[in-house]
Amino acid sequence: MHDCLFELNSTSVTAWATVGLLIATLVLAVVAGYQIHTLRAENRRERTLSVCMKYDSDSVIVESTRSLRRARNSGDIRAKTSKFRSEIVSLLNYLDLIAIGIRRGLFSEEIARDHMESIVIGEFDFYVASGLAAKVETHDPLSRINLADYDTLKWLRDRWSKPASREPYLNRVVVWLKSFPRGD
Repeated sequence: MHDCLFELNSTSVTAWATVGLLIATLVLAVVAGYQIHTLRAENRRERTLSVCMKYDSDSVIVESTRSLRRARNSGDIRAKTSKFRSEIVSLLNYLDLIAIGIRRGLFSEEIARDHMESIVIGEFDFYVASGLAAKVETHDPLSRINLADYDTLKWLRDRWSKPASREPYLNRVVVWLKSFPRGD
């Protein structure tokens, strides 16, 4: 039976052609899988950079942060907190969007952290952790700022408050590989 594969007849040619097609199909499947993985990773990085750039380019966020910064500098933010409700909500919602995207794997945490770490921690601490956002008074109970709505933002703030490993990715992989027991 094995001899028929090495003879040149129609059966052996068909068998070798089938093996060749199988190998080619497997190679194509691996290459396609790698390309899909690479494209997804690139899209994730681009989405992350795009959402981080909105802090400096989106007109609503830019105007909100300017207004809030002026109010902080003048002391109005503490005296007239309710006046700045929409700006506070816009800023917290934007930062919460980033937190949700990171938690669900839509954004690259490493890139977002490089861009937004001090902003997320600083703004969360100033408006949420201090309770300032909860002091916003409105006539409509539904338009109060509910701090529980920002649990994901709190999760991100707590996560980023811990020291990050800033070593390059390859070094982390090497350390991880060295952690496996050797078969010596």
